[in-house]
Amino acid sequence: PGFEPDCIASIDDSASGFTYLYQCGEHLLQDAMLGVPFTIESIIPNPATATLRVKGRGQGVKVELDDALGRSVLPAANSFTLYPLPFTLNVSGLPSGTYFLRFSQNGYVQTRQVSIEH
Repeated sequence: PGFEPDCIASIDDSASGFTYLYQCGEHLLQDAMLGVPFTIESIIPNPATATLRVKGRGQGVKVELDDALGRSVLPAANSFTLYPLPFTLNVSGLPSGTYFLRFSQNGYVQTRQVSIEH
């Protein structure tokens, strides 16, 4: 138990608000300070062949999947779906390549690079 030797967590109440330095462990303190509505913990397998399993914490998130040129590759109907975390995304119909999964909720965005190989 306890912190890893290289772990630093700090909260400083200054004129500009709270600041932090974070280098290890869970992001619970950091997320709470920033008001983060969701956290993406893992996307497996990566590279994927048929499905991507997204694990995380939070309520529903909007999910977009873009190819390397920035073109959306999810069907339009999916762009209005709020996915509960965790969820599984079918990518079996997409060609092999590099893609970018973008998760968003209320202006907060996280992007992860994924590969698809057939």
